[in-house]
Amino acid sequence: MKELTGATVGEKAARLLLELGREYPVPGGSFWAPVFDVQNAFRKLERYRGDDSLPSELMSDPVILSLRWLAVASAADANELYWFLFDYFLPHGWVGKGAADGQITITPVGWQEFSRLQQANLTSRIGFVAMSFRDEFQPLYDNGIEPGIRTAGYEALRVDRTEHNNRIDDEIVAIIKRSRFVVADFSVNRGGIYFEAGFALGLGIPVIWLVKDDQLAEVHFDTRQYNFIVWSENAWESVRYRLRYRVEATIGRGPIISRET
Repeated sequence: MKELTGATVGEKAARLLLELGREYPVPGGSFWAPVFDVQNAFRKLERYRGDDSLPSELMSDPVILSLRWLAVASAADANELYWFLFDYFLPHGWVGKGAADGQITITPVGWQEFSRLQQANLTSRIGFVAMSFRDEFQPLYDNGIEPGIRTAGYEALRVDRTEHNNRIDDEIVAIIKRSRFVVADFSVNRGGIYFEAGFALGLGIPVIWLVKDDQLAEVHFDTRQYNFIVWSENAWESVRYRLRYRVEATIGRGPIISRET
């Protein structure tokens, strides 16, 4: 059984920005960077080093409660939290300097990223698969795509294998909105697959692009900027491994533990 890796830098940054936006929801407002309260909390706790118990009132102290920011960002310590705020967010333009030294403010770019992240499903375990349902592509799904997604720690979901009472297009939209990422195979040049990939991108959901080796030249020129996984008939082990590592490189390991390597 393989152990799951921790959250990626991107996931930590996303969680921290989302929580800052929820905690300080007024655009243009300045607030103290939470890292300074975290530093003060550690100084305060240092006074009780070696004590068997802490005073009960300490647990309701706002400075001590600020340690929650470490959990929000899955940060190891105050130094990592500082790095996210001032070495990651500031250069990305997500935050700017506030009204006083030590204060920050979420910028218009930061609010735009906040809105995008609100629509992304950071805790979802679903990898939605957009592909042709023709029988000839069944081995691609069964031997390549599904096990590749599963060994990356996610659950593959294809709309033709889902029980539902909705119109199929409504069901596709609903599943994509709940998905962590989309795997789209363009070996059959269908408009529906372009729609599903484009819809996901519009929501800020990552798309992983696949195409059969003899069909790469047929994909629409607007998509040729993307890094396709080009697959060949019966080379399913290659598809599994390349898809797995593309998923892990894009969004990190998922929550499902697989016994497969």
